[in-house]
Amino acid sequence: VIYMVEKTITEEYKVSKVYEDCILEPIGEHKYTLIWMHGLGDKPASYIEIFANKFSWVPKHTKVVLLGAPVRFITVGGGISLPAWYDFKEIKGQLEEVNQAHLGVSMLRVSKAISKEAHLLGDNPSKIFLGGFSQGCVLALYAALNYEGEIGGVCGLSGFLCDFCEIPIVCKSMKILLCHGEKDTQINYVYAMKTYERFKGSTMNVEIFTDKSGEHGVESATAKKIKEYFAKNMPQ
Repeated sequence: VIYMVEKTITEEYKVSKVYEDCILEPIGEHKYTLIWMHGLGDKPASYIEIFANKFSWVPKHTKVVLLGAPVRFITVGGGISLPAWYDFKEIKGQLEEVNQAHLGVSMLRVSKAISKEAHLLGDNPSKIFLGGFSQGCVLALYAALNYEGEIGGVCGLSGFLCDFCEIPIVCKSMKILLCHGEKDTQINYVYAMKTYERFKGSTMNVEIFTDKSGEHGVESATAKKIKEYFAKNMPQ
């Protein structure tokens, strides 16, 4: 039995909260699904206002699945328990060291969600997109590049590509948008860009957008780019 914590209806979506996840079902036709992962210490409900209205980042024929991370012990800062997709350690002058086992477990959860949503759309994974912010971006990339099929694309914000994540040799149709603020001090912009250089030798369709004034968040220029990306890749 699935315990429905809360259910509301907006102008564009039926919003349900199932355990830690939030499901946004379009009032009209369901043609695509976006599976979105939040950042460290955040929760799915934080993104309801972004997606469940007429100014949403995605077209109105898109179902949005907002996954919630489990609460786990985080080593950084002397140790604290927060919603997180993985534990990590800080390395001075570099990007964080990701707990690969934790990320692997989170990846399996996302993979199950992809398969479930693809089945609802005629067993077509190209209709499924992943997205995420910070840790959610790291997870979205890792899950997309390790999934057995080829999904529609990934929209990653303020994250990076893990050094242990392999890039498929052939993956031509999946479209990836990676956005990062140049003034980001939490996930250093320069080091994040270095991880993305690994895409240059692949056949993948990757676009990197730099917000010159952006920090660790989503500014108006980035939001505009996100909307353009989804509008282009989720046609009627």
